Amino acid sequence: MRLDGFFFAVNARVWGRLSRQLQQVRARNMNAAAVRQQADLLALNQTVAERLKGHGMIFNRTEHAAFRAVLSKAGYYKQWKETFGTAAWTLLEKYAGPLA
Repeated sequence: MRLDGFFFAVNARVWGRLSRQLQQVRARNMNAAAVRQQADLLALNQTVAERLKGHGMIFNRTEHAAFRAVLSKAGYYKQWKETFGTAAWTLLEKYAGPLA
């Protein structure tokens, strides 16, 4: 299942005016809410998929290795690694696995 994310945005000037303690409380709670939201979205995706299958919808699953090979051959990963930089790319590969 694919997970879409919702991002918390905070005005930097307002954030900077908060005390360090309040920043920590807000960050901790925003991060916890994001984790709960991700779990809720995963559960929703699973129940919706099952309901749609019950109505006859067919879900196609890709073979990840083959899909990534096509992207690599097309230069997709090279382009985005150059765009985002090595540090961001290393972090991405930490969770997604090698993308070369």
